[in-house]
Amino acid sequence: MKVIRFNLRNVAVVAVCLAGLIVFSGCEKPENLIVGKWVASDYHARENDTIVFTENFCVEKYFDCLSDEGTSFIVTYTLSDDGIVFTVRPYDLTNSGIEYFPYSETFKYILKKNSLTIKGFSNPFFGTEEMKRDVRFKKVK
Repeated sequence: MKVIRFNLRNVAVVAVCLAGLIVFSGCEKPENLIVGKWVASDYHARENDTIVFTENFCVEKYFDCLSDEGTSFIVTYTLSDDGIVFTVRPYDLTNSGIEYFPYSETFKYILKKNSLTIKGFSNPFFGTEEMKRDVRFKKVK
């Protein structure tokens, strides 16, 4: 007959592993949470109300209004604890030899599940502070 023994060490190891899984399962990096399509949920000063953050740290849609027939823009983003940095890289499409330099601006942000607020984002890259208002987005994809 086999005797099944209660091994306290094995139970302790399993308990520690489960506790670790529980603690770390709720931790999702902001880089992963922000990826997707966001639509402005309230009034702001911009005409464009949709912003798309991609997995490769590019921004689509929101800054489309910057581009025209002669210039194209690639916008990227990086995240820190409470700041999001948008970097704009303009490119001359006319082959006229104009050289543009990238520029960037940092905004504070609050990200909670399907809600994103970017502080002072209503007129990004606009020098006058009183024109800037917080923009609230809801995630749709």
